[in-house]
Amino acid sequence: MNIKKNAFIIFMTCVMLFSISHAQHAVRLNILVHPFSNAGAKSYSWISAGLTDTVIADLMRLSSVNVFSEEERKKAIKEIELSMTGLVRDEDIAGVGKIMGAHLIFTGSYTVSGNSVRVIAKLVDVATAKVQTAAKIDGSLDALAELEDRIVVALVEGAENLHIKGITAPKFSNAEKETITKGYNPSAKAFEMYSKALDLADENAREAKKLASIALGSDPDYIPALVLFGNLANNLGDAKAAMESFAKAKRLLEKNNMQNSADYANLIAGIGLQAWNRGDNDRAIEYTEKAKQLWEAMGRKESLQYISTLVILGAAYRQLNNLPKALALTEEAHSALERLGMKMTSSYGWATSNLGVIHQSMGNYDKSMNIYREALDVFQKIGLKNSMGYAFTYSQIGGVYYMKGEYPSAIEYYSKGIGMCDNLGLQNTIQYSYYAWTLANSYWMLNQTCEGVPFIEKAAKVFRSVGHSETKKVEKAVEDFKRRCGK
Repeated sequence: MNIKKNAFIIFMTCVMLFSISHAQHAVRLNILVHPFSNAGAKSYSWISAGLTDTVIADLMRLSSVNVFSEEERKKAIKEIELSMTGLVRDEDIAGVGKIMGAHLIFTGSYTVSGNSVRVIAKLVDVATAKVQTAAKIDGSLDALAELEDRIVVALVEGAENLHIKGITAPKFSNAEKETITKGYNPSAKAFEMYSKALDLADENAREAKKLASIALGSDPDYIPALVLFGNLANNLGDAKAAMESFAKAKRLLEKNNMQNSADYANLIAGIGLQAWNRGDNDRAIEYTEKAKQLWEAMGRKESLQYISTLVILGAAYRQLNNLPKALALTEEAHSALERLGMKMTSSYGWATSNLGVIHQSMGNYDKSMNIYREALDVFQKIGLKNSMGYAFTYSQIGGVYYMKGEYPSAIEYYSKGIGMCDNLGLQNTIQYSYYAWTLANSYWMLNQTCEGVPFIEKAAKVFRSVGHSETKKVEKAVEDFKRRCGK
């Protein structure tokens, strides 16, 4: 498991906040993009990754809809599969959308014949699992990016004519459509290499990074490839190469006068998130504050991206011990989610748990305990008791008992929570390492130091691997534990 990638996906699960299956008033349309399936030769399976990514990017430019990230879709499916103890099938996708809070699913299939590509695209109503509109679009392998633009335009125009109870029908201006149809199209080779890199990123980050580099060699100004290269470099521990790639993408957007675009705000927020993952909270705040201002200037305060930016800011301020600021930002995000009527979604469980963390840090232990139990209740009611969110929140209750000096109860909850994390394959996450560290400290406080040694060593291993700012501190703790234990 790639530790940095996993930490990134986990935090994105905490911060990419969803909408809305039970709203009491008209709300914005939420779209989940499910990867297009390859109905032809396996050698063209890479097209799905490229289509999915560019469709999401195009939809994020539209102000009247919300779209979920591909990372969030993958994380939701993983959590659902763990809870179901089985694979999510195509016929289960509407159920995935419901748990995530989507109203429509944007998906389809494609077939390659020679140099020709035929795409069957469709919009599926999550509530009924029925296809609401569909489009058949033909293109060529030499112009896949252009073909994707046509797919998006065809379906967003179809979405304007849909009537979903409680949902505001989206309206797309000609200017917004032009951001799609007149946007930058990379060379055919660059798009192919970029798509192949995306397809391989989770499985083999090093090889994916090479493919992204080839894409950039073919088209140096291809911004999505620059961002992908930066993310992969960061995941592989090369922060310098990552920042250089992000900086070039930023300069290109500025050169094209896109400083006030969704693309620019997403890039800035992403740089801030990477800084937060490295423990560089000052830089995280610098970038996410800028992203927040950009979303506000664009009138996008009701967007998922804006809400996630608030949560990143809150987390960074919490790490710097500016708890009033952290609480204000987290409550603002949490209240926005409640206004959208999304109490029965997985992300609302995460948002509630995040709020509990802030109150715990402020010493409001009883309140944080109640908030954590509310979050657990949400996860359980939507069928995600065997999920990352449930495991992390359960472990946080151990943290409350630790702060209250009730160390046996802290050990009980941390041990069970860490056991859940082990079963879910989360041993290499930053959150897991903090839980292991505090569990070790609980044993220390009870003069059971030797029992704590394996856990403090686990924490040190993870921090060391990601180059976290706490590495030296936890390594010193390992020495103290071993010395006191007599090892």
